[in-house]
Amino acid sequence: MFSQKLSIYIPHVFANITKERIVEIFSKQSIGEVDRIDFVPKKGKDGREYHMAFIHMKSWYDNECVRNLQARILNKNTEARIVYDDPWYWNLYENVNPRSASELKMEEQIFTLTKTVNSQSDRIDKMDAFTQYLEDELNQAQATIARLQDELNFRTPPTMSPVMGVPLLQRQMTRVPSEISADIAGELQRYNQTTAPLRMEDLNVSVSQDDDDGPLHEEPASHSVQE
Repeated sequence: MFSQKLSIYIPHVFANITKERIVEIFSKQSIGEVDRIDFVPKKGKDGREYHMAFIHMKSWYDNECVRNLQARILNKNTEARIVYDDPWYWNLYENVNPRSASELKMEEQIFTLTKTVNSQSDRIDKMDAFTQYLEDELNQAQATIARLQDELNFRTPPTMSPVMGVPLLQRQMTRVPSEISADIAGELQRYNQTTAPLRMEDLNVSVSQDDDDGPLHEEPASHSVQE
């Protein structure tokens, strides 16, 4: 039975085959004029993507080959196929519930959104794993720093106070000479202030002359320091 309203679908079309290629095959083999083709993305068990193609005919060519093809499509006990690139072929089946263009478009959008969500979910899982890795590395680094700090505190002697890298005992020794010099200078100053200087008039020196021609000589006299 020949029908211009017959709608068909191809359950499996390789992802590299375009709608234009299908339209061209139908035209070259004198099958008919295609109105539109709706691709529904699918994914096989092996993970490879393909399309299910719903073919809406504008008109079928009325010839013996097409009549025979439609008969095989409508007969569930037979198989209808089109060889598009020998030995590659497409199996054809009746589309008993043709969908409108808007319905097919919605299905394509749902498939695309589902694919996007799955991809984003995989990225989130990878980011979570990387974040956990960074946290573990940070915790390990902090533990190493704490251990090294404990070892540094344990090895530092009690008399050592690392200020600018100079031990406490060494810093005390470097201050000793300057402190002694200050003490000596202070003592000398106090001594000079409490001790009166010796003056010439405080000395009793008598000069005697045995004779006019004799030499002069000094006789030390007792002297006292006036207070």
